[in-house]
Amino acid sequence: MKARISLPVLFSLFVISFILPSQALAQGADPPRCCDAIAPVEETSSSTDLNRIVISDESLAAMGITRTEYVDRLIAGFISGKEIYLVFALVRIVDPSLVSAEPVGGVMPEMVKVTQQYRVPRSQITTEQIEALDLLQITDGIISIEVSFKSVEIVAVAQ
Repeated sequence: MKARISLPVLFSLFVISFILPSQALAQGADPPRCCDAIAPVEETSSSTDLNRIVISDESLAAMGITRTEYVDRLIAGFISGKEIYLVFALVRIVDPSLVSAEPVGGVMPEMVKVTQQYRVPRSQITTEQIEALDLLQITDGIISIEVSFKSVEIVAVAQ
């Protein structure tokens, strides 16, 4: 059994295939007027934003991985094969007599917040230590990636 296409249908398809492409107009170099309010990428983000990753704990849970596994996957994907360091800050509250604290308004504070930054090889940091960090930096001394872990609370609104 041979399929037969009628001559008018074949002619119509032939004409349409030449007419439609000729009716399409290129936009040219300028974007359409609707897009004038959108700034180019290089104006809206700095180069440091390109090295920053923010991920929620809920996203990690949905992927079935921990913070440590996520960090290790970033290391393997971006800067593997080199000595990798994790840079992080720890904040401690200490007695002002232990540090050179300045009086505030003429009164010596009862406690002082001290922030210390650490640069430790990845091999020397335990899973528990990484899980406790909300902000860290992965670096090999040249390439640097800042990772920020956020916890998102979903609030249901009753109607």
